[in-house]
Amino acid sequence: TVHLGAGTAAKRWPRKHWKALLERFLEDGWRVIVVGGPEDPPLSRILHPHERLIDWSGRLSVRQTTALLERSDLFIGADSGPAHLAASAGVLSVILFSGTNSPIQWRPWSSRSLVIRHRVSCRPCHQKVCPLPGHPCMTGLTPDRVYKAAQRWLSRAGRLGAAPIAPAPLEVAHEPDYHAAP
Repeated sequence: TVHLGAGTAAKRWPRKHWKALLERFLEDGWRVIVVGGPEDPPLSRILHPHERLIDWSGRLSVRQTTALLERSDLFIGADSGPAHLAASAGVLSVILFSGTNSPIQWRPWSSRSLVIRHRVSCRPCHQKVCPLPGHPCMTGLTPDRVYKAAQRWLSRAGRLGAAPIAPAPLEVAHEPDYHAAP
């Protein structure tokens, strides 16, 4: 299950990144379900129709979304309401964090939520819209990196079974900071 939106523009992952990531999951044989509120359907239109792609954005209540998330194998989304719903439902999650605020303070509190981000010098900026050209904190978080992080997170969860992934409930589970080779 994925949520393509976020409450502010500064927290949104680029549409082209979503498209590349979801096409890769579909190619791997995954069923992808898109969730979100009434403001989210235009984002889902970037995806080509596919037999394993179901777009329920703007169609489900919060209660229905939570029930769907409880049945999901994986949730991927930005720092948003659905990310917190997924955490409260105990869903294995990969949360894409922008540079707007600190994940230590604002991440979903679940040992099953992995926070990944692209470090930038302007963080935390607390902006609703990124003032920098290209929105580096989110564009720098590549689809390939998110895909690989999700695969590792799923693999680790599979090895540990139903046990919590992180050893302590308030420990911040996060991918080590990524520094691309020069």
